[in-house]
Amino acid sequence: MDCVNAGWIEAIPFDRVKDQDIRQMYQSKEMLFALGQSMHVVGFRLNADHLQMKHRGGKRQGAGRPAVDALYRRELVTVRLPAWLAEWLKRQADASRIIEQALVECYGLKSP
Repeated sequence: MDCVNAGWIEAIPFDRVKDQDIRQMYQSKEMLFALGQSMHVVGFRLNADHLQMKHRGGKRQGAGRPAVDALYRRELVTVRLPAWLAEWLKRQADASRIIEQALVECYGLKSP
């Protein structure tokens, strides 16, 4: 019972159980734990004082993905294409990059 001695786990003594039915159940079913010579306990619970909470969630400064400049943010644009071209684009790994590259090359556009 090193965890009890270290304070990580708190023993619930049989003496604290007030309900007579529960006391009788523990005695009749031999569900008591012997803790030392004189103390009998009905169970154990974690001692909250020894638990260190790791704050994992929520908004934190410096956390998350950095914001993209508005000029380079990608926007969803809906276009109508012939069925054969739409089917071909669906089979490509990155259709949006293909369209972007084709427009830049075809019209001689320069990124800002």
